[in-house]
Amino acid sequence: PWEDITPSQLDDFETFVVLKDWVVVRTRRAGVASLKYWHKKDAQHIKTIQFAEQNYMVWVERGSAEDVINLGYTSITTPKTLLKYNLLTQKWLDLDVVKDGHYQILYRHIQVRDGTKVPVTIVLPKKPIQALLFTVYGAYGHSLSATYGTTVRSMLDRGFAYILVHVRGGGELGHQWHESGRALQKQNSIN
Repeated sequence: PWEDITPSQLDDFETFVVLKDWVVVRTRRAGVASLKYWHKKDAQHIKTIQFAEQNYMVWVERGSAEDVINLGYTSITTPKTLLKYNLLTQKWLDLDVVKDGHYQILYRHIQVRDGTKVPVTIVLPKKPIQALLFTVYGAYGHSLSATYGTTVRSMLDRGFAYILVHVRGGGELGHQWHESGRALQKQNSIN
């Protein structure tokens, strides 16, 4: 017989993985991916895996052990990396590769003309800022992901602050976010 093991309160659901004793769900809250998990025998006790940076991409890799899950991770300042997290003890087995002391990543919401709060990812170098580099895109439901790239890293190393504006029309905040920035609503993306 089928048994419902899905907790009633989840953010925007994206995908899931079922292990022997655990369920791991990737959701998106305010535009940032989040991994929530619970033991199959205790679906109401949801835990969240905490990450060092404020905006990043994370996905579940294959080959997870009984209580240890393998995660793929990247951010603007961290190349694609494989991490291991123990679901039972709630501890990282190798998080030391994630935190880069040369940059600070902030994830904020700024209010625009019509009062809507638009998410913005800001990467600041620790040295004095020489210039700003903006990336703005909002169309076709495509999300501007906070992923590593050598071009951006090179600019950061030369004193640029890097800013990604996640405007309406993209997919960062779900279907309604996309719809509110397309067709007759396209002016929202531009504003």
